Amino acid sequence: MPEATESRTLLRLGALHLEANQPRKAIDALRTGLNGLSVVRQRMAPLPGPGDQDFVFNWYRLAKAYESAGEQGAALETYRRVLRMWSDADQDFPELIDAGARSGAL
Repeated sequence: MPEATESRTLLRLGALHLEANQPRKAIDALRTGLNGLSVVRQRMAPLPGPGDQDFVFNWYRLAKAYESAGEQGAALETYRRVLRMWSDADQDFPELIDAGARSGAL
């Protein structure tokens, strides 16, 4: 399991793969990075709070990668997770609006 610095590097790599329309590579990097960061975060705090926007945003990226790869079930599950984690966020947050729209369309 990667430590925090390696996890952040993997998350950035996943974002770059997503931007380059390489969803499979994005999924691999984002999942590994999120899993590693989740382990590190559990040592500090059990659940993300409202200030953990970057953490949740990477889950949003993972959902988009799943959707781009044609994995509709995984995309829907991940968008729903994002919506739960962002339930206290400002409702006009663009990625929150997009996650809601995309989960409704799946």
